[in-house]
Amino acid sequence: MTRDGSRRDRLAAGWQSAERVALVTSTLMNADFLAGLPDDVRRTVEMTVDELGAWSFDVQADMNAVAIAAMRDSDIEVVELTEDERETFREMSRVDEVERAERGRQ
Repeated sequence: MTRDGSRRDRLAAGWQSAERVALVTSTLMNADFLAGLPDDVRRTVEMTVDELGAWSFDVQADMNAVAIAAMRDSDIEVVELTEDERETFREMSRVDEVERAERGRQ
């Protein structure tokens, strides 16, 4: 891969080499601190967070597509759930704290 390779090539190379990529999709800031910033600085922070969040999700979607394609091209079986199966998974994944504590005692 050359330095000027496509974004897709760079993403594929990262996945194939098991390179870890941290995508930050949350920004935390003390509300009082943010409110205390000068208006122009506060607006810049808010605009940057909005733009970075959207960009980060786009990059993550691209990386996921490349990873799924690479898995399909390999001997890995990719199983896609139907919407009903996804909903069942979501429901079964919800465990309240009492039930979790009870399971821990067994």
